[in-house]
Amino acid sequence: MQPLFGALAGGGVMLMVAVLGGALFRKDVMGFGDVKLFACLGLCLGIRGTVAVLIGASLLRRHSSSSRDFAEEVFQG
Repeated sequence: MQPLFGALAGGGVMLMVAVLGGALFRKDVMGFGDVKLFACLGLCLGIRGTVAVLIGASLLRRHSSSSRDFAEEVFQG
C-alpha cells in the first residue's frame, strides 16, 4: 500500500500545482510529464520518500537562485 499512496501523493500534488497554476496564470505552468514523473517516484520511494523529494527539490530550487531572479521568472509574462 505504501507505493500506491506515494504515487497518489506525488502525482496528486503535482497535478494540483499544474491545475491551480494554470487557472491562476491562464497558461500552462507545468507539463504533464512532471505529474507522471512524481507518480513514478512515488511508486519507487513510497509516501515518505516522495514527500522528502518534493520538499528537498523545493528547498534546492529556492537555494539555487536569488529571490530577485525567482521573482523575475514568475512575473515575466
